[in-house]
Amino acid sequence: MRLHLIIVLILVVSWPLNSQEFIRISGRQPCATDSIQLGRTAAYSGAAFVDVNQDGYLDLSAAPGYLLINDRSGHFQYFPNAFPGASNPDNTNCGVTWADFDNDGFLDVCIAGYPTQLYRGLGGGQFKRVEQVLFAEDSIPAWGAVFGDINGDAWVDLVTVYPANFVQGAPIEGNRLLMNDHGVFREDCNYTFTSGPAPYTVGTIIDFDEDGDSDLFFGTGPGGPSGYDSIYINHRQETGGKQLFSHLSGYPFSDSLQNGQVYSFVDLDNDRDLDLFLTNWQSVPNRLYRNIGGHYVEETSVLTQKGTFLSPVWGDFDNDGDLDLILVQQVGLTELYLNDGTGTFLRYDGCHPLLATLAVGGTAGDIDRDGDLDLYLHSRSFGKAFYLNGSQNGNHWIQMDLIGTRSNRAAIGARVFTYSRIHGMPVSQRRDVSACNTFNGHNALRQHIGLGDAVRVDSIVVHWPSGIIDVWRDIPSDQILTLKESFDDHR
Repeated sequence: MRLHLIIVLILVVSWPLNSQEFIRISGRQPCATDSIQLGRTAAYSGAAFVDVNQDGYLDLSAAPGYLLINDRSGHFQYFPNAFPGASNPDNTNCGVTWADFDNDGFLDVCIAGYPTQLYRGLGGGQFKRVEQVLFAEDSIPAWGAVFGDINGDAWVDLVTVYPANFVQGAPIEGNRLLMNDHGVFREDCNYTFTSGPAPYTVGTIIDFDEDGDSDLFFGTGPGGPSGYDSIYINHRQETGGKQLFSHLSGYPFSDSLQNGQVYSFVDLDNDRDLDLFLTNWQSVPNRLYRNIGGHYVEETSVLTQKGTFLSPVWGDFDNDGDLDLILVQQVGLTELYLNDGTGTFLRYDGCHPLLATLAVGGTAGDIDRDGDLDLYLHSRSFGKAFYLNGSQNGNHWIQMDLIGTRSNRAAIGARVFTYSRIHGMPVSQRRDVSACNTFNGHNALRQHIGLGDAVRVDSIVVHWPSGIIDVWRDIPSDQILTLKESFDDHR
């Protein structure tokens, strides 16, 4: 087996505030685009941090079929045959999404492409390709996919995304909605988004209106003139499961012309509700919508600029108790924005190691288990690189691996709330577990919370997709917890 090792840490550059530092692993120049030699991937591919071998350390999955295993000492080993029968060439536009679709305790992966391939995790970093007819060699052309429990039965379903003219060599198709029947997928063709091609980009599954069922968002960036994104609201709760999706309207983001890429529903201002940030492509600026009492209000911000923006990578990179943003664009600079705690952002730029041209995807996770979020940027050619977060600000943190019992095993769709006192003030923070929240990929499923000077968390409250609410109290900071869903509702 040929191993590719990432072996050196070469550069530390400090930000002027908050001692924010990143260390590029591999590469020779501060702004170089040479890095991990994984081949010349296509222009529009994604990546995800995920623990594939259950050793507690995050590994890297990068489209079209790369798997790099973390050896726990700062190195990653590339396993070229990790996915048996993988057939997408390096130049295929494609994405990855991870969940436990058969609820057996081992994470599985869908690699979107042509063909789209589904792999069952066997444990220990071993995978077997699913041979179901839906995933035959010519069945599902796509460039992105997302797992989510759409009908609330505790089995994650799968949506694949077909963007017109962006799946090489594929027949003209539409998106697919594949409902999971206890580990077997069955297609549902009853919606307009499955009826034919359109310039769909990335799919997001999230319960944005918090009514207990998962809604579906497609960025529909036509790449040229602007258009309307394809957004569908789920009516499962209101209709007792008789009706699922209908078009959403009446919101500023649904009724405005966009060139949409990725819908990010995150709590920017720590008020426990979901705000929205949307990356747009060239003709339309990025959009920021603040959730004020359930109403989405568009705001102008340093984030709302025009460019070739694709991937938002959200995380508390300085562990101060609020969500920051690393914003990736295909042609131009990768940018870091630090949150002041109210949802107001400051941009840091200049020739620092996060700057890279031709980057498209990104994923955040704590790869060295030191409590701060690290980064991987996925690019078209040789700009791929890991970046260790080398901050030395002394801020505390907590991380959580969630295990569903009555919900799907990977807890996709769970909402996590923490309550703590930071600098003497009560602070609530929120995270939502998602299998697609960057461009054609996602951040680690392990949830990370920065705690500033808080040495304890007063409480952690998890709202599981099943409706169960579990509470953990008085937890020391600076540890990685495993939180398992109870069988009783502790509200």
